[in-house]
Amino acid sequence: MSISDHLPHASKIVMIDEVVEFGPGKIKTRSVIKEDNIFLRDGKIEMYKAIEIMAQALGIYDSKTREAVGQKSGLGFLLGSRKFEMFIPFLSIGDEIEITSVCSIQDDSGFGVYDCELYVNGILGSRASLNVISPDDDFLQKVFG
Repeated sequence: MSISDHLPHASKIVMIDEVVEFGPGKIKTRSVIKEDNIFLRDGKIEMYKAIEIMAQALGIYDSKTREAVGQKSGLGFLLGSRKFEMFIPFLSIGDEIEITSVCSIQDDSGFGVYDCELYVNGILGSRASLNVISPDDDFLQKVFG
């Protein structure tokens, strides 16, 4: 499976290149900022967009977790973030990005809180606690009919 198979995004928006580590309650991903990245503006990506990269790592985590128990990949939603901190202002072409995400809280409804850190060329660039939900098909059917 490719990384794009784990996310419902169009392939141009996927910002994760590989999964480095995956296990119960944690994921580590890696990517490189490429010249064709659609988030680039004047050769840079503003650091506040790091939340999207963190959320994609969590989407992959959810998909791989479901896959491990024989379920199909589902939709996930970023509900918000807390304690979002930026230590550098932007990402540049060629930067190597590593995301580490660790589960803080996960309940049976699919709601979870994950502590995420984004490293740029080995230096902490930003961190946040992301609130996400990955509801099951029954819940989605009730909401979307």
